[in-house]
Order: sequence, then structure tokens, then C-alpha cells
Amino acid sequence: MLLLVGVLAGCEEAPTSAGGELLVADYAGEAGLSIVLENGEDTGGEPVELRLAPTTWEARMGSVWEEAEVLGVWPVVREPALELDGKVLLAPPLRSSQELEVRYGTFPDVVTANVDSGVFEGEWAFARGVGPIVATLGGDRRECVVYARVQEQE
Repeated sequence: MLLLVGVLAGCEEAPTSAGGELLVADYAGEAGLSIVLENGEDTGGEPVELRLAPTTWEARMGSVWEEAEVLGVWPVVREPALELDGKVLLAPPLRSSQELEVRYGTFPDVVTANVDSGVFEGEWAFARGVGPIVATLGGDRRECVVYARVQEQE
């Protein structure tokens, strides 16, 4: 069984990379994070929880992980580009970052991308040290409402 522990601070800055260059790995999200995404326009819909593991990302729709509908379990590659199920979400060189406000709050260091086709087609945004805070899955644009570290419960 998995247990969510401690919500991380969304506006907290992560350490910068050597030389200040923007690296895909800084925005790709760390294994062990859970990011809850809700439709940016429909506040009454079911949330999607995205769990980042070392080699996969898993998305489920519903309020309780164990009972939620599995939307997908996709292989992920974090370097040199961020690829999800073979589709490039972020590729170097990352040119600039910006501040972005989502339903959770404001993230000060965010890179954005548009995926041109497939199940991930649409807008994506990645916060340094967090990962995806805007994701488009199956045509539905979703924004981060909470994120936390997930730990295995013994």
C-alpha cells in the first residue's frame, strides 16, 4: 500500500544547475512524486493522479488511488530529453523559464512545451524540481492542484 506524506511547497526554489543553464532533468520530475491534476475549466470533474516512478509514469482518474481507473502506465526517459511512451515532451536546449500560475498556486521557474500529436497532444508545463504542473491527457488540459512525495508503506 502507498501512503502520501508531506505536501511539498510549490513556490520553493530548487537549486540551480551549474552555470545557470536549463536542464531537462531539473524539470522532468523526481521518482516518488504524486501530482494531482484537475481540469482547468471544470472544477467538478474527477481528478487525475500522476505518479512518477523511476522508469514509468502512471495516471489514474479518481479520488482514491487504489479504486481509481487506470488511464495509462507509460515508460519514461528523463535524459537527454523527457520522453513519455516514446513521445518527446521536453527536449534540449531549453531556452527560457517563466513564472506560471496554476490552480495550486504560482511556480516561479517553469518551462512549457506543446506536444503535436498522440494521447499527450496539447499544452504541457514543467516546474523545476516538481515536474508536470500542466498536462494534457486524451485532449483534456489539467492543472496541478497538489503534489506530494509518495512512500511505500510496510
